[in-house]
Order: sequence, then structure tokens, then C-alpha cells
Amino acid sequence: MRKVLTTILVTLLVLLLHGAAFAGENIQFATQSSDVFASFGSGIGEISGELEAKAYSSTWGLYNQTIKMELQEYDGGWKTIKTWERSDYTSSMTVLGYYPLVPGKYRVKSTHTAGGETKTSYSDIWIVD
Repeated sequence: MRKVLTTILVTLLVLLLHGAAFAGENIQFATQSSDVFASFGSGIGEISGELEAKAYSSTWGLYNQTIKMELQEYDGGWKTIKTWERSDYTSSMTVLGYYPLVPGKYRVKSTHTAGGETKTSYSDIWIVD
């Protein structure tokens, strides 16, 4: 029960912090949790004439974490058009990436690895007219 309450509180805190960081930027997030990850997710939005991709994770303890973030475009199927990756020994990590704003349908796919777990998260779909 304590872990469930902690998960809820950490997730709310992460969402509040990420919401404050992206206020007014039209970013959308999908958030999840697991045994190792208190929360992890991917987001996409627009800022200053660019697509903004974001992936983050927070863990229940200190781990060597890796996030591989892929910006994908839909063209009859999802294809990766840009990747970013970061590794660090930490309990919280964020990856940010920017891409020119071109009409199309986009999403962010992120692979989160820590403590022997590998999880995948996807942002919502973002359409640029």
C-alpha cells in the first residue's frame, strides 16, 4: 500500500513539475510506472517554431539509467527521423530534443532502461498542419 501511495505522489509531482516546465507550450505526456521506475514517459509539443520532444524517468533509487528517445513521423507507418540518447547514474533523468516544424504527423517513442528493466513509452500523436 505504501508503494502505491508513493507511486501516486511521485507521479503527481513529476506531472506538476513537467507541467510547469511546459506551461503554454502545448506538450502532451503519457506517464507510467513499474517496479524500478517511479514514473517514466514521453511527450511532444511545439515551441518557438520547432517540434519539442521530451522523455523522462524517475526511479525508486539510484540506478545507471539510459533513455533512448526517437522522434517518429507517420508515412504509411512510423519511421524514426531523429534520435537522442542519454545515460547517467541518477534517480531522475530528462532528454530534450528539437526538430524543425514541418507539416506531418509525429510521435515520440522512448526506451527507458534501469535496474534490469527496459520499458517503452509513447507520446500522443502530434499533428503539424
